[in-house]
Amino acid sequence: MQLNRTKTKVWTQDPEFVPTSGLAPYKCDRLTLLGSEVPWLDRDEGELDAPLHGRADGAMAIQEARRLVARVGELRGAGLSARAAFLILQTYGQSCVNHLQRANYENGGWVDVLDGVLMQGLETLLESGLGADGRTLAGIRLKDGGIAYGGLKRRSAEAYLASGALTFHEVVGLIGIGSLEGFRTRCLALSATMAEAETALLAELDGSARGRPLDWHAFFREPRSKLQGVWG
Repeated sequence: MQLNRTKTKVWTQDPEFVPTSGLAPYKCDRLTLLGSEVPWLDRDEGELDAPLHGRADGAMAIQEARRLVARVGELRGAGLSARAAFLILQTYGQSCVNHLQRANYENGGWVDVLDGVLMQGLETLLESGLGADGRTLAGIRLKDGGIAYGGLKRRSAEAYLASGALTFHEVVGLIGIGSLEGFRTRCLALSATMAEAETALLAELDGSARGRPLDWHAFFREPRSKLQGVWG
């Protein structure tokens, strides 16, 4: 994976931190979500002000999900097919907070609220309540017998840790950390968050062959891609 220097920023919670000469041009005082569009914003509204190494409150995501669910209901009443309505809601749910979940371990209450809004949209489409078991089944992958709908809270740990597995090698190289133990000593808060997310992931995968402790030593040596699909 090549570093895209046009989107590179260097940030630390320590205001006295002095980066190496190679990183100095990228130092910034405040770091927000980088990269491509945020799906629930119109392109002319700018980027979401989403903190890294923090957690979002999700208010905007919930608001936009409610607006989408209401709009799909209107379109359904005007003749939109049930299949098309489902695909709109499903696609939105699969992508609307990907950037947030990959940047931070988003396990706050707003994730449950957002998932509930999307489930209400599905229940309206079905003209029937799903119940707790039905909502859980809806969130399971297609190949495992579900319909890959919702399940945002479960995906938080998967997305965050998969992003870490992909970028960890390059990040520790950029900041000059030579060992996994050195990372855990130097980056206490981030290490604690990663451990919290891993605990949640392993609990979700309990009893599965995939439910083994993550090999951060391997991720330290080289990047690993597409692990969210393996864990999902």
